[in-house]
Amino acid sequence: MSQEVTAQNVLYEHHIIFKSCARCAGDRQVRRDFDGFYIACLCCGHVTYPVVETSETVRLLEWKYAS
Repeated sequence: MSQEVTAQNVLYEHHIIFKSCARCAGDRQVRRDFDGFYIACLCCGHVTYPVVETSETVRLLEWKYAS
């Protein structure tokens, strides 16, 4: 299960999303590492990977599919 995060409803690193964990209904935090963004539950540790679309990502994908 992935979540789509677009530029209009962007989540910043270290934001807390209250009562949103699918497993335990606990609080989750947006985090980032070298591979990109992920959202981890602070209670049970459940991790989800959102689909983040930025203007740079869209530009690179357009270039990739144009060639």
